[in-house]
Amino acid sequence: MTANVNIRSGVEFHPTKPGNNFRVSSTSATLSWFPRESLHQNVMEIKIAHVPSAAMEPQIVGDTIQLFWENKQKQRMQGRSAQFSMEATVQTTNEIVPVRDKILFPIIQQSISPEVRAYLKPGRIANHNHDLEQAAMSLVAEKDDLYHAVFAIADWVSTNIAYSLASEGQPAIQSASQVLNSRFGKCDEITALFVSMNRAVGIPCRFALGYSYTDNEILFKQRWGAHSWAEVHFPGVGWVPFDVTYGQFGYVDAGHIMLSASNDAEPSSVEFSASGREFELFGCEVDTIVMPRNVQPADMNIARSPAIDICFEAQAKEVGFGSACVVVATLINKRDHYVSTRLNLGKPNEIELLNGSDTSKNVLLNPREVREIPFFFKMDEQYKSGYRYEYTFSISSNLTSKQERAVVIVKEGAPLFYAKM
Repeated sequence: MTANVNIRSGVEFHPTKPGNNFRVSSTSATLSWFPRESLHQNVMEIKIAHVPSAAMEPQIVGDTIQLFWENKQKQRMQGRSAQFSMEATVQTTNEIVPVRDKILFPIIQQSISPEVRAYLKPGRIANHNHDLEQAAMSLVAEKDDLYHAVFAIADWVSTNIAYSLASEGQPAIQSASQVLNSRFGKCDEITALFVSMNRAVGIPCRFALGYSYTDNEILFKQRWGAHSWAEVHFPGVGWVPFDVTYGQFGYVDAGHIMLSASNDAEPSSVEFSASGREFELFGCEVDTIVMPRNVQPADMNIARSPAIDICFEAQAKEVGFGSACVVVATLINKRDHYVSTRLNLGKPNEIELLNGSDTSKNVLLNPREVREIPFFFKMDEQYKSGYRYEYTFSISSNLTSKQERAVVIVKEGAPLFYAKM
């Protein structure tokens, strides 16, 4: 996806005393909310305009852009303001970040660079406590592969923490330890738990904040909105995105635009300061507008070359009344790197799923791995003699647009199968 990102902000200067002594001689702004280069995002162009004109060109200092205005006039400045607008062009991709080789877990802490080690420290929202650390340790206790350890945490959080709009539109209210207890949260709170659990077992993890697209019309009135996900540092690879809210592990779809990377869930977007006399600052709101170019929303999550193939077949095409049946999804990882996908099972309402009530399942495949995922069903015994019943089951993945189907026929006199779970 190619998109234009427009960011605007400003500050007003109001006098604090009557008279003509009010004067602002210079203003500066530290901007931490702007498109970033990453493994899934390329910043093609950034233009910044100032009102009034800036005294200096914008400067990149660390992870921020520094802006500076200077008033060389002596006159009184009541009602004056300092404003800026940024226009950026970014290109995003939904390609999976390729982690090809097994990275040993636990990570040797001495091998982590100081700048990456900073993302092991707890924050106010991404906090630690004994229960959280114990929960994280139990998830990775038998893992010796870093990707498998991170996946285990991502799978548990996405499966066990419900999305809630209770505090939508506000900064993160619940800390990671509170989300662990409440078992619900919005995107930045869910991400905080994932970040904290990784850090608790020595895996550097940070917040990625920006804008994302959603087609969920039930929960969201606007298609584009502020969003938070995580990035995990893999030695020798770099920062790999994990969006536990969207169920995207090792990649994010092209509808994600990263504008900030942070240690905690509450970074400042822009900070203004000014020098002069007898004034105070008002404002500092940041407006962000994302405008995709030449892209259909349905294409944002479809890879040019699918990473996996899926075959979906019933072990027995025909079964008798009251029989169990098994439908097997065979997943083939076509890539030479790790691939994670979320499988979504479709079934008739009257058919009982025996191996769990959840019809969604996260699966991690090693490079070139082929794996069979069985689904067990109980066919209802309430059938009429002499009739033949046909049921269609389906399986889909968030990495492909194709849906695979399997048909099972239930009829009198067909073989009976029994499942012992």
